[in-house]
Amino acid sequence: MMTTELDKKLDDLINKAFKIKNLVYKLNSWRQTAGKFILETDRRTFVLYTKELEDLLLEINIVENHTSYKPSLPTIADKGEPGSHEIKKISLDFYEPNNTQKELQEALLNSLKLVQENPKHIPQAKSVCDIANTLINIEKNQINMMNAAKRSMSRE
Repeated sequence: MMTTELDKKLDDLINKAFKIKNLVYKLNSWRQTAGKFILETDRRTFVLYTKELEDLLLEINIVENHTSYKPSLPTIADKGEPGSHEIKKISLDFYEPNNTQKELQEALLNSLKLVQENPKHIPQAKSVCDIANTLINIEKNQINMMNAAKRSMSRE
């Protein structure tokens, strides 16, 4: 396909709901940069070479009935009045901090108290904060790895 044909197909897809492998997406916008096509949808951003885009376009099934389309991650619900929104709350009753997280919180609070009582403890508090940030970054990396593993398993 020539680029102009791809451009037209992508322009036709803007604000339309379509399915790829049983997931519904809505194309918000697209652009071409450095030989790659960047498609921004409501679920994710696709970065594709021309051949990959051509293959993807063959897999796409347009969802004709737009009423069946629902955004994938709604976070704000309209109450009907302009400017009036309700934020949906998610229950975290299932979450219980582990011992390391509890100890970290306790150490940070103790450091804060020490600094408030005596500014000479600031270097020690900075060291505690550095260690806390390192532990937090480790936790974030573990979460990212779990999410990546989950995504790769769902693709199979």
